[in-house]
Amino acid sequence: MNTLAKALAPLACLIAIVVLPLAAVAASPDPMMASRVIQLVNQARQQRGLAPVAINQNLMQAAQAFADDLARRRTLSHVDASGRGIGQRFLAVDYVYSLADEAVGGGQPTPEALVAALLTQPGNSDTLMNPDAHDAGVGFAARPDDTPSVGLGTYWVIDLGLQVERGPGP
Repeated sequence: MNTLAKALAPLACLIAIVVLPLAAVAASPDPMMASRVIQLVNQARQQRGLAPVAINQNLMQAAQAFADDLARRRTLSHVDASGRGIGQRFLAVDYVYSLADEAVGGGQPTPEALVAALLTQPGNSDTLMNPDAHDAGVGFAARPDDTPSVGLGTYWVIDLGLQVERGPGP
């Protein structure tokens, strides 16, 4: 092996370890899928006499970034790779809140399967049915390279919140 090849070998390994898994994560969210998730959540809320939640672009951004993070790490959590919880992630997208909550799911192939699964889990169902929630964002990431023994294949985040009304500046 020549000198240049020997020098570049560690870099090639680093690229294979870091960059290739990132490429396996779905590159952009599907707005139709997010709308379908919110539609299903709102149907369940309506059945319980609750007001619907509305898509909020800041929460969409937060949810998508977190879904991508979960897929990269092949895990379900409420803390991102940087150690930030939901409140910090909401503030990072300029969503100042009085309520911040989220439901995460993994392995469900469709919005219908996701919402059905979350509604059977008491903590997640309570989140989706919180009467104080007004805004919502949905994130979805797929890892086609996941296998039954490694990863979940799909990673979902539903962020719910109530935004603080900002008054005029000082």
